[in-house]
Amino acid sequence: MMPQPTGRLIRRDDGVYVVLDRIVKAPIEDVWASLTRSVRLKTWIGEFTGLPSTGAVRFRMTAEDNADWENVAILECEAPHRFAADVGPADHSWRVYWHLHEASSHTTLTFGQRLHSPKEEASVGVGWDYYLDRLLATRSGKPLPRWEDYSPDFLEHYQNLAREFEHELHRSRGPGPSFGSPSPTSPFFSAADDPGSSSAVPGAPSDDRSRRAAL
Repeated sequence: MMPQPTGRLIRRDDGVYVVLDRIVKAPIEDVWASLTRSVRLKTWIGEFTGLPSTGAVRFRMTAEDNADWENVAILECEAPHRFAADVGPADHSWRVYWHLHEASSHTTLTFGQRLHSPKEEASVGVGWDYYLDRLLATRSGKPLPRWEDYSPDFLEHYQNLAREFEHELHRSRGPGPSFGSPSPTSPFFSAADDPGSSSAVPGAPSDDRSRRAAL
């Protein structure tokens, strides 16, 4: 079965995020380990050095050729439920988060990345669909997905989301700047998506796969 795009756009207090969900048949602590232990991160996205307890580490993509090490400022870490971080240089960092919730022997992962401009960064969602499916594949022992099955086919989905999101904002606010608060009935916003503060992954895709329209 070919993969399908799964992301949506939501408005949080600090900006617009692309958000994706994955359900894993595993205890929450085990899923947390796949997201926070360098040896397990390396199997699907990257690795980090340093002590997270200090509030800062350095992260490098292992799924990309010649990826640079990037600074990661940890903003929130409530194991095994919530994590948030800023990745990259302070003047152009990527705010990313995740929330984990366990029920009925399954753990739901909700992952988000803040977009500086949804229209220009639509491909960020494509990258995260790909990498989160890599996470599921490594956990289940299945072959890793092929990037060619995601790009460019998924890009239209995220470009449409960005256009519809902008339209919804203008419709709810009238003429004015972009990125105002959407109406409560916006199809791209749900209070359940924003339980308060942000949370995140130690490093967002930083190469062409996630920044093709600019992770």
